[in-house]
Amino acid sequence: MILKRYRAATLARALEQARLELGPEALVLATETHRRALGLRVVEITVAAPRPRPPERERGGSPESWLAEIRAARARLGLEPRAGRPLPPPAPQAASPPSRWKRVVDALEA
Repeated sequence: MILKRYRAATLARALEQARLELGPEALVLATETHRRALGLRVVEITVAAPRPRPPERERGGSPESWLAEIRAARARLGLEPRAGRPLPPPAPQAASPPSRWKRVVDALEA
């Protein structure tokens, strides 16, 4: 949600600014009137609006169509989905040197 404040000489002008920038879904949360120098009146409104949706990718389509494209490319390359294959065995770990405490305990037991 986007929150913004607008200031104008009249409430109508402040609402016009908000609707132009945030669109028709904008909601007025608060209004305040302030007196400035020389007796000028300023109206301040706080407005909330939903965040705009991010644009679709430039080539268009939806995530479902992208997945279908990926699956088709995998099939063309002869790659199978990962779900049916077992995971490869883990790589062997290099033996780590014994810790300092292990050496102390070994020395005490000897």
